[in-house]
Amino acid sequence: MTRFALALALALATAACGGVMNNSIEMKGKDPDIAAVAGTWMGNYQAQETGRTGNIEFDLALGRHVADGQVMMGGSHKSLHVTFVNVEHNTVSGTMEPYTDPGCNCQVTTKFMGTVEGNEIDGTFTSKIADGSELHGTWKVARADQSGS
Repeated sequence: MTRFALALALALATAACGGVMNNSIEMKGKDPDIAAVAGTWMGNYQAQETGRTGNIEFDLALGRHVADGQVMMGGSHKSLHVTFVNVEHNTVSGTMEPYTDPGCNCQVTTKFMGTVEGNEIDGTFTSKIADGSELHGTWKVARADQSGS
């Protein structure tokens, strides 16, 4: 879940504006919940309104409450930052640091949520634009190493 949360957060922010991210994010949650999402996860996201897509990859080592991840979207290399990730039971949620969307040159905030089912996490995100309008999308990652199963 923790890895998925990081991936989702990255995907949500990237879906609205695009970028590359590679940093450490503190994960919130109980040890058993975080341990359930340990491993290497890979997947993608898609923004509904813009059609933007990108790849998601993140790692969470067992015994750590920190995940390392990357979201990539073609054409832009802007770094985006996750500010909060929470893992509770089968749910991952979080928010992104506000960022400037190059499509509208306006500030955007993104929240995400996902559900962990075995070695897959499926989720949605909502990016809110400064004028109050919203962009939506989906994301999905799968455990690449099967270490947490």
